[in-house]
Amino acid sequence: MISPIRSYHDLDVFQRSYKASIQVCKKIITALPKSEIYDLTDQLGRSSKAVPRLIAEGYGKRHQKLGFQKYIDDAMAESNETQVGLCQVRDLYPESIDLNLCNELIKDYDIISRQLYKLRQSWQNFKLFSPSPSKPVSQPQPIHQKENQLSPSPSPSKPVSQPQPLSNNKGFTFIELLLVVALLSIITGVSTIFYSRFLTQNAVDNTVDQILGSFRKAQMYSLSGRKDSNWGISYASNTITLYSGNSYATRNSALDENYTINNNITITGLTDINYSRPNGIPSTTASVTVSGGNNSKTITINELGVGSR
Repeated sequence: MISPIRSYHDLDVFQRSYKASIQVCKKIITALPKSEIYDLTDQLGRSSKAVPRLIAEGYGKRHQKLGFQKYIDDAMAESNETQVGLCQVRDLYPESIDLNLCNELIKDYDIISRQLYKLRQSWQNFKLFSPSPSKPVSQPQPIHQKENQLSPSPSPSKPVSQPQPLSNNKGFTFIELLLVVALLSIITGVSTIFYSRFLTQNAVDNTVDQILGSFRKAQMYSLSGRKDSNWGISYASNTITLYSGNSYATRNSALDENYTINNNITITGLTDINYSRPNGIPSTTASVTVSGGNNSKTITINELGVGSR
């Protein structure tokens, strides 16, 4: 019998990726030469640890289909990146590492990527799961209370209420009606302002997630040598473009992946960042600001191409 999914800890892909990340950090990257400290060592440590974190974060947003699937997509990208990095380690430094362990980890990350793909498709299976609340148990009444309820008791005579003259019935005055209408208008106005702010904040957060995901994907494509090309990110006219080529101007437009940004969002500091093949180093560092209304967040891209908020 399959046990219900009550937490991300119950997901096999989380358990497998967490154990694999510990193996990578403790037994693979520690055996690499110092010359790789800013390349394979840093990249493998970051990508392997990112996979279980993104699974846990995505599970927390399982009530949102797009939010859940985005984090699982990012986890799949980090898993693929880790697998490519392990292949490079195996081929570049076979004498420094445990080859059997490295090959097992490569197979593990292939399984993890496949599990993540299936998990992305199975969102409907557990998005609304919540344990059913227990029903309160009714307490039995004492016997003497039941007997009292069964035995009739004489009802005391009630005084007959006299009808009131129509002239004594009062309704709302005109001033009271005006006050009620004014109060409702104020409540509606305040609610509209707060709801608008919520929508703007949500749009800023979604845009930040989209930009970080695009940077990760461009770097992963360059590291894996997809289409034997560099990959980069460009922004113009409310559109983020993931492109193949040495620059946006000389790109292969047939491979473009475009993402439209909310019209109420402003992005500054992002024009064209290109990741070189095969080391995934960006053409420049960047500080990207995403603004909407009174909300703003900043993304930084360091010299290794790693994005953080």
